[in-house]
Amino acid sequence: MEHKTGFCLETIPGNCGAVLFGATGDLSARKILPAFLNLHRMKLLPKKFYLAACGRSDFNSETFRASIKEKLHRACPGVSGEELAAFLARISYFRADYSSPLFFSGLSAELDRLDAENGVYKKRFFYLATPPVSFLPIARHLKESGLLLEPGDRDGWSRILIEKPYGFSLTSAMELDKELCRSASEAQIYRIDHYLMKETIQNILALRSVNNIFECTWRRGFIDNVQFTIYEELGVEGRAGYFSSMGTGRDMLSHIFQMVAIIGMELPSSFKDAEFKQEKERFFSAVRKFTASDIVKNTVRGQYAANDRPAVPLKGYRQEPGVEPDSVTETFFAFKFFIDNDRWRDVPFYVRVGKRMAAKQTKIVIQYKEGDGGLFGFAGLDYSNTLHMNIQPEESLILSLNTKHPGPKLCFTKRNIKLNYRQHTEEYDVPGDYERLLLDVMAGDRTLFVSSGDMNFMWEFITPILELWKERPELAPLILYPARTAGPKEAGLLIKRDARKWL
Repeated sequence: MEHKTGFCLETIPGNCGAVLFGATGDLSARKILPAFLNLHRMKLLPKKFYLAACGRSDFNSETFRASIKEKLHRACPGVSGEELAAFLARISYFRADYSSPLFFSGLSAELDRLDAENGVYKKRFFYLATPPVSFLPIARHLKESGLLLEPGDRDGWSRILIEKPYGFSLTSAMELDKELCRSASEAQIYRIDHYLMKETIQNILALRSVNNIFECTWRRGFIDNVQFTIYEELGVEGRAGYFSSMGTGRDMLSHIFQMVAIIGMELPSSFKDAEFKQEKERFFSAVRKFTASDIVKNTVRGQYAANDRPAVPLKGYRQEPGVEPDSVTETFFAFKFFIDNDRWRDVPFYVRVGKRMAAKQTKIVIQYKEGDGGLFGFAGLDYSNTLHMNIQPEESLILSLNTKHPGPKLCFTKRNIKLNYRQHTEEYDVPGDYERLLLDVMAGDRTLFVSSGDMNFMWEFITPILELWKERPELAPLILYPARTAGPKEAGLLIKRDARKWL
């Protein structure tokens, strides 16, 4: 079934039920439940649909609905009271004990009841918005209680949707994957990286595919370097327990390489799950592995420190509640790497990610090689074309061109062509990243979810870096930078020594 939203037709998934574990958590309140509400408001949820919310807090359905009503109003300010009431009526709450077989057998009976009430027969997905420690117990109990149907079952389907992180090391990630696949097949597992669901990220594939001006020059003969920036203004914001064990490298690893793959991979023959993942894995196999000397030379790690300059002084990471005073967890990570294939050989890729930076921004910049000026080479052009793809907070694409300066003199200047992705008001009322991932899992489309192969590559890439930082910290020292600034100066030197600069 299709529904018109913005300028396009959006497919509405078939009738199904959703089971949300961790329903009382922060992620559910901020992202997941508002995404369900927005889909309801846009009439993109199936007509026959229910949401079974499961959490450890002592609520019943009525009190849970009351507890989230105001939060949903704040998260979705455009929703009407009637729309909110109708959405809340679709939610049932079940107090969970993720370690108890009795809870899951009881849940199975309740889901059968909700199936009957809503005209949905065993077509369900299970969203694990819980701490990672709960992933495997939940998956095992779902299997043992009969809630996970076998793939290919003609009467229904079962899918597991999990948030990152996928482990905290290569060993733990592989073990998690192995154990998950004992409960569900790979085809039933949907690993989330919500960056892939962002409209601007998906637009990069479209930009390359349908505009020959870009795809024909999307290669080493034309491009000098590619840069990725993911900066957050915020610090750990109450997540010290989680962040201390992960650090920016582990925490942002999936976001980084999913963005890198969208830029660097060969375009698949079709935008379908198998073909898309095949090309992505082929690209990852061409990423050059780091040697110990590469790690020392081409990585920078930092941690935000106190900053007394602002009117309201800012704490350093080590002063955050729950953080050890001698913590060496990195909050900033920059590195340079190469892709050993015909398209990208010898083109450097630069990445920088950080917390407590001067401004929030996620962007990709492609810097083209400087031309010789051709007919006007004598004019001494000293800048190249650049393509800025701004992901957030602004969603835009900016292409810089060299143009003749107005007037009789023969001199040149830099001009920008700018495209705003949300140029028309209708384009704001389209599914966001969490809405998109919910639509895709209900439709059974795994294209924009992380594969087991993706996950293994990412851990294989970063594990040597993490090990060197731990075992030989003097070779890659942790650099302190004041909170809400540009980060460690060494990140600038990383690219400056190549006679380049961050754009």
